[in-house]
Amino acid sequence: MRLCAVALALAGALPTRALRAQNGTLGGGPEQGQREASEASWFKKIYFLHLAKTAGGSALLDLPRHLAVTTQLNSYECCWPRFSGLDAWEPPAGSRITFMREPKAHVYSQWNHCRKNLDHWFNPRGLPANFSQWLRYWSKVGDHPTAHERGFHCYIPINLQARALSCRATVCPLVTHAVDEAVLHDRSGELAVHEDLATRRLQSVVRFVGLTEFYQESMCLLHAMSKNSFPSYCNCEDHEAWGKFPHASLDHGGGTKTTHTLSKADAELVENLTRVDARLYQVAMGRFMEAVHEVEGRFGKKVFCRDRARDSLGSDTVQLFEWDRAGP
Repeated sequence: MRLCAVALALAGALPTRALRAQNGTLGGGPEQGQREASEASWFKKIYFLHLAKTAGGSALLDLPRHLAVTTQLNSYECCWPRFSGLDAWEPPAGSRITFMREPKAHVYSQWNHCRKNLDHWFNPRGLPANFSQWLRYWSKVGDHPTAHERGFHCYIPINLQARALSCRATVCPLVTHAVDEAVLHDRSGELAVHEDLATRRLQSVVRFVGLTEFYQESMCLLHAMSKNSFPSYCNCEDHEAWGKFPHASLDHGGGTKTTHTLSKADAELVENLTRVDARLYQVAMGRFMEAVHEVEGRFGKKVFCRDRARDSLGSDTVQLFEWDRAGP
């Protein structure tokens, strides 16, 4: 059964910071052994790897509510923390969590952010007139360093999630702020995509993978795993309670969503640009479903009821959220 799902983050690079839980305490592991860490310890110190356009901004606001009050939580929209001067958050000192997103929706969300210049963060230059032209440009130029192209001072839709999981830039916010120009001028290879490394980290080092399209389910899974409790709004069979999920975004918790259908030509272009992200997405979905089965088995309640087969990678219709549609 193929299910729609995936992972994470906001457009602007956020400064490194510790977040505070609701009671005012610091709010919210080991490399290969991280997933084997006991349930009583892995969430004590968490680094949220913030991937652009995967709901990371909302997650940063919501995570303290769903993590134990003693959890230390840190986040940066950047490369792996080891290369960002954040060694104190490397395993075994801390655990990684992240969100991922279905690649077609992820790419369209990037375009939407660039086109509308949301937050006035990128201030793109010379952006093509439409999504199709933008995709055709990147299909022609690729992501190899060149002295002849500069991009548009915004996102680069070529395996952006895999790039964040495997890049080694030491200066942030290279991964998101005008990353297209940075990639095209990256002679050192700091922002290159390394699929094997990204896959290895997603499979064995990242302790939990949330999925943007299943945002409420993802937060409920973390809540159950870190607090060893199952809130009523996490029981998807109780529709009334499910609708009372507290969340930062008016949309993520099951509110009104919209869809956009890509043309066949655009869908094919996106598929060609995100082949690595698509494979990582399948890994992320497997990790997510492992957590679903573990939590449902422990508490005897359902947190995942969406068994209608939404053809994620096989569909040209993408799901958009409130923060995708913001702006004029």
